[in-house]
Amino acid sequence: MSERNYFMQNLREGDDVYWYDPDDDVCSGMYTVDKIYDKPEDRCEETIVVIRNKAGSEVEAYMEEIA
Repeated sequence: MSERNYFMQNLREGDDVYWYDPDDDVCSGMYTVDKIYDKPEDRCEETIVVIRNKAGSEVEAYMEEIA
């Protein structure tokens, strides 16, 4: 299993992640995972992940945008 697949399958609600904003990194930064829309075994780069930063901003991001 690749390192990226391991990351995707083991990501959990409450984990801290870095979001790479595809809009010229305008809002890139640390966020906390609120919800993941796929089961671990079904996750892929297109899986939607709801993340929130400490200021309360919420984002629906693709798995490929977070690390």
